[in-house]
Amino acid sequence: MGFNPKDASPTTTVATSRFSRFSRFGPFRHRVSNRNFCSSTEQEFTMSFASVLKKLRTGKSSVAEIEDALARINIDDLEAAAEKLEEERRRILLDGTDKELEAIEAQIVTANRDVERALATRAELEKRLREAAAAEADSEKLARYRAAKKAGELAASRVAEEYPRLAAGIRDLIRALAEATAAVELANNDLPTGQDPLPDPEFAARGRGGLPRKIVSEQEVTRWYNASQDSIAPETLWSKLDQMDHDRTGRVNDVGFGCVYEKRRFIKREYLEAEMMRRPDRLAAINLPGFAADEPPVWRAVVPSNDVRTILSRLSAVSQHNPVAREDRREVRVEFVPVEDEPVDALVVGAEESAV
Repeated sequence: MGFNPKDASPTTTVATSRFSRFSRFGPFRHRVSNRNFCSSTEQEFTMSFASVLKKLRTGKSSVAEIEDALARINIDDLEAAAEKLEEERRRILLDGTDKELEAIEAQIVTANRDVERALATRAELEKRLREAAAAEADSEKLARYRAAKKAGELAASRVAEEYPRLAAGIRDLIRALAEATAAVELANNDLPTGQDPLPDPEFAARGRGGLPRKIVSEQEVTRWYNASQDSIAPETLWSKLDQMDHDRTGRVNDVGFGCVYEKRRFIKREYLEAEMMRRPDRLAAINLPGFAADEPPVWRAVVPSNDVRTILSRLSAVSQHNPVAREDRREVRVEFVPVEDEPVDALVVGAEESAV
């Protein structure tokens, strides 16, 4: 239901202007007007304010719409107009006729009503702005809540559907690796003639083999060499040393720094550093909890994780994961909860006990 300033409760607090007062011809608060000024200003105000009132009466609005409506209410302009109209009425009191006075006072009553309506509307809009801002903020929270609820339900559904299968699959991989590793160790301990040792199965799948040092390019270059420090001179000195080598002997004695530089030939080599092999953390080192909180683990980590015998021994003792319905084994207990503070009538109690 929309807002109607005429229906405002008597207890509603409405902002009033600094021009509020009572005149001898009626309880109006804003005096209005010069005839020419009144007609043009009142028309502009009525057109702009009508859209604001329409927005109020249509029900709920967004924060942006309410802020736009508030921006159209210009109390300062209305008060400035009221001041001019007060001056015009005082002039008519001295120089005008009673007919002119009645006419301008009628205009003042109408204009005053518009000003009071603007004040009441602004107060209502400010209240609605606070409510709309709170509603929009709560709407954002609700959207986040619903998105989080959906994500949580989806994750829980996936865990319930996928974890038992995935956990059992990883445990089966641990079994396959342990059995293969035991076979490889047995074969490597008694290799056939001319055969190389077999690699560790898990390392072959997940490890990183070492890489040798690799030369990318080589070329012969000439560089200034600091014989005093057994190092190549910085590139920033090359141009200066070339200028100091007037005789092109390829030798410069820098007395200032006490260094001897010689031009020598070098092999400029670009290369990649060697890398050590990298062993992965073994799958047997992980923990796989049971699906439900009270179920035994699907797999408990083995330390050291390369202990094949321990791994195979534990696997032989682990039963296949088969979730079953939880059985409620709680014991039924009894408690007495007071219903009333006052004693129950003896007759009523006797009737109830006899009925039992």
